Amino acid sequence: MSQQTITHRAFVWVLVAVCALFAPALTALLAAADSRHHDATTAVFLLAPEGEYDRLTEALALAGARVLHEFPPDAVITRMEAPLAEEVASEGWALYSTSEDVPAALLASLRPGARRAAEVWAALRTSPRPPDRADLPAPPGDARPAPDLGQIASQALDPSLYQQSEYLVGRVAVNVVLIESDGSMDPSTENWTAERQQLVFQQVVQATSWWQALEPRAELQFVYQDHWSKPVRVSYEPIARPHYEDRLWISQAMERLGFKHSSYITAVRLLNRATRERYNADWVFTIFVVDSLNDFDNRFADYYFAYAYIHGPYMVVTYGNNGYGPEHMAAVVAHEMGHLFGALDEYAAANVPATAQSGYLGVENGNAEVGGVTDMGCIMRGGITPYLLQQLCPFTAGQVGWRDLDGDGVLDPVDTTVQVQADASVGREGVRLSGSAVDVPYPSPLRPPFSINRISEAVYRVNGGVWRPLPPADGAYDSGDEVLDHLLPPAPPGSWTIDVRAENTQSIRATTSSSFHGDSGPDPLPDVAIEAAVSVADREAQATVTGVATAPEGAGPVVAVEWRLDEGPWVGVPAADGEFDSPVEEFTATLAGLSGATHALRVRAAAQNPWVGCREWQQAVTIAAVPEETPPPVTSDFFVYMPVLASASP
Repeated sequence: MSQQTITHRAFVWVLVAVCALFAPALTALLAAADSRHHDATTAVFLLAPEGEYDRLTEALALAGARVLHEFPPDAVITRMEAPLAEEVASEGWALYSTSEDVPAALLASLRPGARRAAEVWAALRTSPRPPDRADLPAPPGDARPAPDLGQIASQALDPSLYQQSEYLVGRVAVNVVLIESDGSMDPSTENWTAERQQLVFQQVVQATSWWQALEPRAELQFVYQDHWSKPVRVSYEPIARPHYEDRLWISQAMERLGFKHSSYITAVRLLNRATRERYNADWVFTIFVVDSLNDFDNRFADYYFAYAYIHGPYMVVTYGNNGYGPEHMAAVVAHEMGHLFGALDEYAAANVPATAQSGYLGVENGNAEVGGVTDMGCIMRGGITPYLLQQLCPFTAGQVGWRDLDGDGVLDPVDTTVQVQADASVGREGVRLSGSAVDVPYPSPLRPPFSINRISEAVYRVNGGVWRPLPPADGAYDSGDEVLDHLLPPAPPGSWTIDVRAENTQSIRATTSSSFHGDSGPDPLPDVAIEAAVSVADREAQATVTGVATAPEGAGPVVAVEWRLDEGPWVGVPAADGEFDSPVEEFTATLAGLSGATHALRVRAAAQNPWVGCREWQQAVTIAAVPEETPPPVTSDFFVYMPVLASASP
């Protein structure tokens, strides 16, 4: 055997071993490359036509977009399928959309709000700069209970005022308020510039994005109320005073914004409530940013520089934050956001015990530096490093509501219970369905119960037939407590059972039943008739059912057709002409991905009259098993694929 042959074979064996070692990574890489054109993309939509911002957000919702950030009325940042993003833009709902950089030439032509949003978009596409020095300590004494809690402890809470940031899930409105001294009370030593104002806002959005990226199940959306591009003028210079005198300048700022109250904390809550209602948000908080560019230590007169109230209503940060610098303000804002949603400090100087409980779920502070059961990097230990490394301990996650005890994929605070109650009463005009559907909050050991879920749908069916929409009594399913009230036509004589099912925005359902016997009423009508045929494509492992549903005279049009395979769920079939609106409707449905076996296929339909039944059509469908093909071994002049080696563990 020649030396050349030995070298060649050795090369082959080495290559086989390398492929075996990296096979999983290569497979994942190839799969990602194959699916990249179908992956979602993050895109910015700029400049909705005048007065059409709401239409833009509606179009994005219909396209299945996950809205990440809203800057009304100028821009939206979303996560969605790339082709759909292009389609929304092409339909004219936004004047410009891109998943790339916004061209500099376009920036100059944008109106101010859209230009500022485009600059935020650019900032989100860049990585934060690592600190050029040792990490900084956390803000001292920065977490505190709201000063009005003692006054409201014995009162019935108004959730709109006192439950504004219970857990970090859902849609969050953010007031960003920059404060500017006018020099009338204190000498004005600080003056905002447009460039620095923009930097502050970019840092705020980067901080909210930090939380957003860590827990997709929270489905976080942020919408921003602009009180930063035009700083609110007050007579004090906040940075020159102790932090506890914030009541002076906050009271003035709130009055300038139209929220005057004898209690400055209540005034902020009123601002929050108005913003929450304006943007239909689940939660809301305010960020006050105090300019400190010319202050030698970027701290208040008593050395504080950032603080927030547990569960809101606001946080305060300074421009320089004791040396963090404006370029790392996001790390401070992200830390203070934790407090706003119930998280406790974990650094040793805070002196918060590991046994302390906080948040809507009442989770212990188990990652405290002193006495904690874990010792890991976390945003609530302060500093820039946990922010840069996206470090969040499970205790902090639980305190802000990110826990899923039953593992069903729904975070505990929104893993609520639906209660539905409905009665059918027979009257002269017909059968009235009346009752209620209520979303019952997940219980909290520390906080008043509160749910952001809403009842999203209620449906009914008669004698186990097709589910039908149950119209909302007040015109819309938009709350957690809905009244059900619907009049059905008179029922023919016989025994009837009506099931009512309600569902919330987390797809959690509950069903109740009500039965009655009708002794009088109109004569019963024949059932809806179905004629159908099935064609089978064994090679594709699919079957196609084609047919026609015919409603009896006097029953109104056919309103639905459904199929069911074996014991699976009933699946709706579209009308062949696009709409169910006549007594005779043709339909076609393709059942794909069938296993090689004999299946029981059933088809049923419903007429407009709810008391009309359906003679289900049934047929056995046999799919022949398709043998799996064994791929031939791959060979070449330089490589022989050897399955035994390639599948062996490295």
